[in-house]
Amino acid sequence: MDGNDEEILVQSSCGIGGDDDRKFDEAVGVLESMLIDQSFIKVSLDFARDSCEKFEDTCENKLIYTELFTQYTSTIESFIEQYLLDHSEGLSMDEF
Repeated sequence: MDGNDEEILVQSSCGIGGDDDRKFDEAVGVLESMLIDQSFIKVSLDFARDSCEKFEDTCENKLIYTELFTQYTSTIESFIEQYLLDHSEGLSMDEF
């Protein structure tokens, strides 16, 4: 930036988006909070700690890696769903 650049913010007040935009913005805010919440960090670290011994430093992708990915995905998605229910009004992953 050379000092002559300026940031231009545009805000619509004509009603475009409305309730869907509000719900999306709320969900993003809740998810941002979740990422720094100690309970999310604990779930992630516990899974990593429990699974780390199954990984080897090789070029081979073992079948167990797929199983671990599926378990991790299920664990995180369940956590996110519950977090949205607990920290927002009526938001769910099904809406997104």
